[in-house]
Amino acid sequence: MFTAGWMGAAPASASVRLSESIDWARFLGGHDFHWEGVPADWWSGAFIGNGLLGAMIHQEGDRSLVWELGRSDVYDHRPLDRVDWLNAIWFRSRLPVGSMRLVTRGRILGASTTRLDLWNAEAGGVVVTEQGRIAWRSFVHAVNRVVVVELNPDEGERDCAWQWVPAEARTSRTIKRPREPYPKNPEGVLEKRGDVVLWRQPLLAGGDYVTAWRETTAELGRRWLCVSVGYTQDGSAAAEAVRAVDLATGTGVDTMSADHRAWWHTFYSRHFLSVPDARLEGFYWKQVYKLGCAMRADGPICDLFGPWFKPSQWPALWWNLNVQFTYYPVYAANLLPLGESLTAAIDRGQAALRANAGPDFPDSIAIGRASGLDLRADVQAQPYEVGNLPWVLHNYWCQYRYSMDETLLRERLLPLLRQSANYYLRLLRTGTDGRLHLPATLSPEYGTTADCTYDMSLLRWQLQTLIGETVRLGLDEPLLPRWREVLDHLVPLPTDARGFRIGGELGFERPHHHYSHLLAIFPLRLVRWSNPADRPLIETSVRRYLEGNHGQYQNLGAAAMLAGMGKGDEALPLLQEFVQSMTTPNTFINADGNACIEAPFHFNRSLQEVLLQSDDREIRVFPAVPSGWSDAVIHSLRTEGAFLISARRRRGVTTFVQITSLAGGPCRLRSD
Repeated sequence: MFTAGWMGAAPASASVRLSESIDWARFLGGHDFHWEGVPADWWSGAFIGNGLLGAMIHQEGDRSLVWELGRSDVYDHRPLDRVDWLNAIWFRSRLPVGSMRLVTRGRILGASTTRLDLWNAEAGGVVVTEQGRIAWRSFVHAVNRVVVVELNPDEGERDCAWQWVPAEARTSRTIKRPREPYPKNPEGVLEKRGDVVLWRQPLLAGGDYVTAWRETTAELGRRWLCVSVGYTQDGSAAAEAVRAVDLATGTGVDTMSADHRAWWHTFYSRHFLSVPDARLEGFYWKQVYKLGCAMRADGPICDLFGPWFKPSQWPALWWNLNVQFTYYPVYAANLLPLGESLTAAIDRGQAALRANAGPDFPDSIAIGRASGLDLRADVQAQPYEVGNLPWVLHNYWCQYRYSMDETLLRERLLPLLRQSANYYLRLLRTGTDGRLHLPATLSPEYGTTADCTYDMSLLRWQLQTLIGETVRLGLDEPLLPRWREVLDHLVPLPTDARGFRIGGELGFERPHHHYSHLLAIFPLRLVRWSNPADRPLIETSVRRYLEGNHGQYQNLGAAAMLAGMGKGDEALPLLQEFVQSMTTPNTFINADGNACIEAPFHFNRSLQEVLLQSDDREIRVFPAVPSGWSDAVIHSLRTEGAFLISARRRRGVTTFVQITSLAGGPCRLRSD
């Protein structure tokens, strides 16, 4: 499957070369999704996508198989009378599209089979009914905006037929949490353009989104359906969708399938890891597949759903944890192009971010709890979560640190960090102790307190980063003396005998799944296990955080922190518990009926932390491998400083490490 070692006999001083042999089809095939029968519902469905379009495939009733369609950027865009987070998810929320339903002649029987092929990124199977059989396969083309379904029915199911089921174009917040008034969008309209059928859904605020499809019959009864969803605010969505269907039909399903598979094979080959826990390894690679389905460099930010929308009370972008977690795994996985969908959206949304800060905070940017794709959510509306944008900018910082793209740093990131820090600088006040303090702000979903640890940690990180990079680059920055003065006089991060507090006025008194008060440990690394003086605080804080009932974020955050402490044996059961009991059969999260995507992605980051860690000081290879894992392999994992690391652990010993420098910077490596 994979070999790594010396190529022939060589002295210790000789350069090392890697021999790589990965049978990808066989390896990923061992982790495919398999169903005996047809997936019963959304939570167990087979999902396909291309970063914009997606489909969740499952049975509905006893005579139909449905493709629930979604498009990641289909958001309402109504004007707002006030731009708080509740109004944002009410009037600028994600909207559902609808479903293509394959209606069978006979009742579907349990003898049916379904498989989601990771390597080729397509779903398929055989539907067995009382009348016959239908062999099928389906994929969303990796590049072209089209969903493809190929059918091969036998004589008994020759008359199986497609049926369009539109979804009502309204925020699902009205379903979960009724509120009035909510002026409805206009009714949808069924149209035809030649042999292409369209469902056009107008929007109250202008524009529309359009689902278009064409079914083609080929030799021997082979049929294939091409479906696309167009969305614009200028009324051209129909033309967009029809073009995609025409292109797909003209290209042909076999050519499209080959191009689609080639893209995915290249995507997977960007990195590799293998661990001796088949369930964790399989879950990891299922998330890599999901990442490839959910993001593209030129696509929209990935929200809670990716391209697979399910009605939810949270039909928007959530900025107090969810966006950050969603992008955590792309950096070490050497999938930086996926991260560009986040950084580009931040760049495009700077006018909204300035408006969010308000007129009393000039030259500042911020964002509230939740927003639509336009990023408009005033931060001063309750709740007062100031740290959301700084935390997202740490993801932006990772995009830089793992690429070492100096242009990105100088021209894009540093100006954003400067404006984000400005918001905090205008809040600071000198206390009676002579120290600088923050007024009351909110620690996400916990409570409001002065000197909120969530905010104080992010402010410290921003100032340290701004000072360090300004000095390193020799920039003429008039605020440099101010940043240094603030950092010197800032009140220490609030702690007590039980570790990090929520803030100066509020301890960590009850179990809670958010680890926002622990950002100084991970991912900011303001305190480090490598510093003996920090160890008691880290240990106490993590132990306290894990007291009581575990939740998904507790398991994943604590696993990453324990890995940073070198405690792989304690991180492992947390990861195992998450996979075994906290996720749906198709690896999503069901939070009281609300679908979420971000926690499974955080799992990948936590597992990466077990195998490889990096910061501005050093790279640590196999830093927290559990004692029961005698073997492990990583290949082309990326680290801060833009290094690719390949290594092998065999019989409990690291036998091979290869380092490829992509940016030419200094490298310090720690390994056994």
